[in-house]
Amino acid sequence: MDRQAGSPAPAQPDSTPTTVLTGIGPASTAHLVTTSAQGDGVQHTLAMSRGDLAVDGPDDGAPSPRSRRRRAGWWWFVVVLFLAGAAVGASWWFLSGPGAYTAVPGNLVGATQAEAETTLRAVDLRSTVKEAYDDSFPAGTVISTDPPAGGKVRKDGAVNLLVSLGVKMLDVPTGLVGTTADSATAALEAAGFEVGDPVEDYSDNMPAGDVLAVSVPEGSSQPHSTVVQLTVSQGPAPVTVPQVVGLEKEAALKALTDLGLDPSSTDDYSETVAAGLVISQTPENGTEGHRGDKVALVVSLGPPLVEIPNTYGRNVTEAEKMLTDAGFVVEVRHPQGISPLNIVYAQSPEGGAGKTAPKGSTVVVNVF
Repeated sequence: MDRQAGSPAPAQPDSTPTTVLTGIGPASTAHLVTTSAQGDGVQHTLAMSRGDLAVDGPDDGAPSPRSRRRRAGWWWFVVVLFLAGAAVGASWWFLSGPGAYTAVPGNLVGATQAEAETTLRAVDLRSTVKEAYDDSFPAGTVISTDPPAGGKVRKDGAVNLLVSLGVKMLDVPTGLVGTTADSATAALEAAGFEVGDPVEDYSDNMPAGDVLAVSVPEGSSQPHSTVVQLTVSQGPAPVTVPQVVGLEKEAALKALTDLGLDPSSTDDYSETVAAGLVISQTPENGTEGHRGDKVALVVSLGPPLVEIPNTYGRNVTEAEKMLTDAGFVVEVRHPQGISPLNIVYAQSPEGGAGKTAPKGSTVVVNVF
């Protein structure tokens, strides 16, 4: 309303409004309370967001202590989370991941057992050993590994080494020679050997089917891959009996012996075959036999010895008959030229008891 003229003016209240901020928080709405300049005693409240507020005073950008504490807490959380992840990753790497394993070295095969074990210890690996015979790797050297070269083994784990015992050796049985081929073969196979096809040969002493020889010494030690060969007897070699009748005894014996035959001889008289010559042979010429077969010879002693009759003082005719009947040839001689009496007065060889001469030989009688 209008003031009256001449009336003193009323005291003017402070025209500067009074401002009170309440409820300011980091995410709250600010309440602005103002007192009106009209002095009407009415408080006016204005709601403003934190972002709408401008605060008088210096602003150097420095965070408040509370803000600094909040930011530091976040950093510690990130660091702890990182360290925890690193610890988990390291544990996995060394306990289950690639860091928990070691590669098997590649220079073990062919090395000696001692060399291989030293190599494994150098990379923190242990070893277990199995042995086996091998024809290629010398005794004491590594044939193979499990795992193989480049394979992965947990640290302080074990690598299986297969170490060579060298070539497997077998003992050759004894007592093979003289046994049957079947028995010898069975003994060799039982000892672990392979038995090759037998060689057959003739033998004068070993029966057919028996073992004559073995390709390796009996009782010796031989590589397991050795193929043993037996020489088996076929018995004596076949031979044809030659003709020796009419030969001198010594020549006949030699001819038969040279063929492997077993000759023998007996003597007998023969009026037709000269003494010392073969009269007959058994078996005959051309017979098929074998070395060692016996051949029997009869060798002539010449004509048999017969007692010479004594014809002294006998008539020549009687004397001739006596001598002829005894198997002699009679030669009559007349030393005087004529023999009127025809009486024997001498004979050669002399006759009588104990006087003998070959049958068919000549007896000379002298007649007068």
